[in-house]
Amino acid sequence: MTGCMGGSSPRATRGGSRRGARVSGGWKDIFEPGSLYVELQDHGLPEQSVLNGLLADMAQRLSLPLVATNDVHYAEASDAEAHLYLSCIKPGAPPPRRRSGTRVERDAPQVPRGDGRALRVLPGCHQGDAGDLPSGAATGS
Repeated sequence: MTGCMGGSSPRATRGGSRRGARVSGGWKDIFEPGSLYVELQDHGLPEQSVLNGLLADMAQRLSLPLVATNDVHYAEASDAEAHLYLSCIKPGAPPPRRRSGTRVERDAPQVPRGDGRALRVLPGCHQGDAGDLPSGAATGS
């Protein structure tokens, strides 16, 4: 998945649709066909709705599927408090919040509903460090 607003593809897309397509196209070349999803998230930030539109357009041009996700940076519920403190000391970071799948879907109208897309993504999710990824994947180069 392409990641939250801080991910390489969304960051590049904010810098211009050509740049975003170049970075996302590079990721597409690294991964197996059909295994790269463009993430759309909506946490109430004004720039997210604009970015989601740009990402959806880019995904269509590159024939990449969309998936609506919630921005999660910790695996265990017991880590929530530590993450809250870390996010509060990061300048400009909104506090994390958990949302239901229904709410996530509602906030990403570009993503088709009821096709089981999120469940298809799940088995391919990687948990580990960047050293386990293919060469160039960690930096997007």
